[in-house]
Amino acid sequence: MKTIKFNNDSLKNVLPLLKKYVAIAKEFLITLYQKYQGLEKNQKRLVQVVLVIVILNFGFRIYGFISAKFRSEENAQRIVTVVMPVVGGAENSISFPGRLEAYLNAPIYSRVNGYMKKWDKDIGAEVKKGEILGRIEAPEVDQQLQQAKSDLIAAKSNEALAKISLTRWKNLFAEDAVSKQELDQKTTEYETRKSLRQIAEANLQKAEIFSDYKNIPSPFAGQVTERNIDVGALVTAGAGKPLFNVANIDKLRLFVNIPQVFMNDIQPGIPARIRVPEFPEKVFEAKVVRSAGAVNENSGTVLIEIEMDNQEHVLTAGEFAQVNIDLPSDRNIPRVPSSALIIRKNGAFLAEVGKDQKAVFTKVVIGRDFGQEVEVIGPITNQSKIINNPPDSLIAGEVVVLAKESNGNKAK
Repeated sequence: MKTIKFNNDSLKNVLPLLKKYVAIAKEFLITLYQKYQGLEKNQKRLVQVVLVIVILNFGFRIYGFISAKFRSEENAQRIVTVVMPVVGGAENSISFPGRLEAYLNAPIYSRVNGYMKKWDKDIGAEVKKGEILGRIEAPEVDQQLQQAKSDLIAAKSNEALAKISLTRWKNLFAEDAVSKQELDQKTTEYETRKSLRQIAEANLQKAEIFSDYKNIPSPFAGQVTERNIDVGALVTAGAGKPLFNVANIDKLRLFVNIPQVFMNDIQPGIPARIRVPEFPEKVFEAKVVRSAGAVNENSGTVLIEIEMDNQEHVLTAGEFAQVNIDLPSDRNIPRVPSSALIIRKNGAFLAEVGKDQKAVFTKVVIGRDFGQEVEVIGPITNQSKIINNPPDSLIAGEVVVLAKESNGNKAK
């Protein structure tokens, strides 16, 4: 027979009902005793037998009632399964997706208005620094250049005439033929003409520079990746799509956002490995070259840059890649089953069983995800009792019963 385990709370709930039943039984026995005194001997024996049967039946009913009461209270308790966090022993590497970018990439626009006269390089062409990609026909720029040349010729002539006049006035002043004021006027006139000549030279240099903009050079050695213009098309300075795009893919770089918890582990100089879908079995060596050093307040991540050598141009810009980074040291971060996480609108939590058998909600930060397990950063140790598969109805401070303890009670 199963033994019932009593406790003070359960007895307090059952005791009023027991008193009620005892009072009913007492009243019944007093009435029965009064009638029993007036019976004959044979009738008294019969009553004694019936009384024994009634008492036994009453006792069994009381026992059944108490058993049912305690079973219902036991079933009403929250029975939970707990797990202990695991520390260490996980793969010490993290992986992130990203997209390869050219180390140097320049969209090239026009600086002058005109029409496309000729393009010399098409997509895929290898170019050197300064090599002409295309040429623009700009009559207005040519006219401005010609006007600047003419203005300079006129300015030089006026300066030369002013200089001759100043020389003559100086000789006349030495002979007291002109006044000092007249000499000063000629001096001022010469200095003005000289300044106008310098302005004309500057305007000519500016016009020559704009005339050179009719030729579109490559800013560095690389490869033409875009050509968005045809011969005869209207060209507007700095507007619309770039005329050409040049990229240097001798080196490639990749930007990834890492969680804040890895910011101190991933520093410039540590190696990285890059894999791309078209070479599934090949690993490309790379390294972390710099970190933003600041956490993005919206995503809680830190931007890092990874660089790899690509002198043979095996890879190209724009490719999707998967980068793996080996952490420099063993991270003793607790891991728990993914099923133990409680995701709420204000973050991730774990339900921990406290010393008083009450559920305590602990806020944590999720680290690496291993599928069935996840790293959690927070006040969790390998001795914490974490509730696995916590029900949605579980609330903080609720008393729980561990599954193994509940089974032990049933076995007694």
